Amino acid sequence: MQPPRYFLLAIFCLFISHLAYAENTYQPKSGDAELDAALIQLNEKRIKNKAGFITELAEEFQVPEYRVSVLFSQYKFTPADVLITLSIADSSGQPVANVARSYFDNKAQGWGHALYLMKISKHSATFKQIKADVKSF
Repeated sequence: MQPPRYFLLAIFCLFISHLAYAENTYQPKSGDAELDAALIQLNEKRIKNKAGFITELAEEFQVPEYRVSVLFSQYKFTPADVLITLSIADSSGQPVANVARSYFDNKAQGWGHALYLMKISKHSATFKQIKADVKSF
């Protein structure tokens, strides 16, 4: 016996609404409202052309494209997460892998906690550079 069509339609609508909700739940939790807003906006803007974004980031931060791609594939980072990872590594001199791992291991606590673990304060020149990098994209 087949389920009624309205039942299948209801299940489909719930699935679609869940996907739409999940897409808008990115919360960077950097500890800075202005940086969080810029990261959220970046995700909405950059998610459509990932290949172009990878090339742009590789050129801007002078890293091979495969390293940028790894942040998307291995760590499942959003465009905003990839950008801030590269910016932190570039501004602080820390290896990209260390920055990525620090955030990945503490993702639920957000970028603010990752920055704290890397000893980058909100008032430092490094933080100001990270914020400028994010806003420039």
